Amino acid sequence: MPVRTKLLASGRSSSATSSVVYTVPTDETCIWKFLRLANVSATTSTEVIVAVDTAANNQTTYLRHTLAAQTGAMFDLWQVLQPGMEIAISNVAAVGVNYWLSGSELEGVAD
Repeated sequence: MPVRTKLLASGRSSSATSSVVYTVPTDETCIWKFLRLANVSATTSTEVIVAVDTAANNQTTYLRHTLAAQTGAMFDLWQVLQPGMEIAISNVAAVGVNYWLSGSELEGVAD
């Protein structure tokens, strides 16, 4: 069966507090392929922080990117995530930043 890319999570981060937006399901491995960000604020630029593996208290800042007002960015990532790993997003200026995560969920756990 072919592996399909799907939307893993989408929404709006409007808080400087880190929020978990996706958790890899139990007994699955995730290949996180793409991240798209869009700053929907008209006047503010913001630094977006994306963290991985927040559940294990082993948070790693995976990406920091500054978005000017009304701009977007697309990241080609291809990151393998194990069951239970989390992706969290925050933005320093607490303005509205839309996000879309896409990838593939595969049955079983990759070694």
